[in-house]
Amino acid sequence: MDEQVELLRGIYDELKTLNGRIDTAFRVELMSETDAIRRRDIERDVRLETALTELARDIRDLTVIVHDWRDEQRLDRAELRERLERLERRVGIPR
Repeated sequence: MDEQVELLRGIYDELKTLNGRIDTAFRVELMSETDAIRRRDIERDVRLETALTELARDIRDLTVIVHDWRDEQRLDRAELRERLERLERRVGIPR
């Protein structure tokens, strides 16, 4: 019986040692994977921030273009109104 108890204690001690090595390997692998995921997240965030910055710049440029176009249209309409009024006066069309 003492021999079986010693044998079981030896097996138990080996399992504890093996479990400790497995835990350590698992932790190392888990930390490595976590670091890789963090790096990918950082790279993704940098790409997104760059894309958003470019998009904001493009929107700002388009806004300026649209405002310039709108101002040109207003000036053209005002000029056309003035020309029409001069023609109506010249021809004698009452308003």
